Amino acid sequence: MKTLCITFLTAVSMSCIAQASPIQSYWVIESNVKTESTLIRFYDHQHHLIHQDTIDGKRLSVTKRKHRKWLDQKLKEVQLQHSIALDKKRGQD
Repeated sequence: MKTLCITFLTAVSMSCIAQASPIQSYWVIESNVKTESTLIRFYDHQHHLIHQDTIDGKRLSVTKRKHRKWLDQKLKEVQLQHSIALDKKRGQD
């Protein structure tokens, strides 16, 4: 019973922390089994599509740590490129 209470309290506190954090940019992958390709979409914090890539001949798995790490690094690069493009656009207006 004690273990159950500790587990419940830990889960509740973790969900509160997750809900309190601001929404960040994120990626979504779609794998096609027939063509063995992966579609990667990158979204900003307002859920707007900022970039899209297709990788042919390889399927990524979010369960693999190295794939998640690579996707997170790619997201940082895409965010930087997107913010530079927005700054240039604002400068021209």
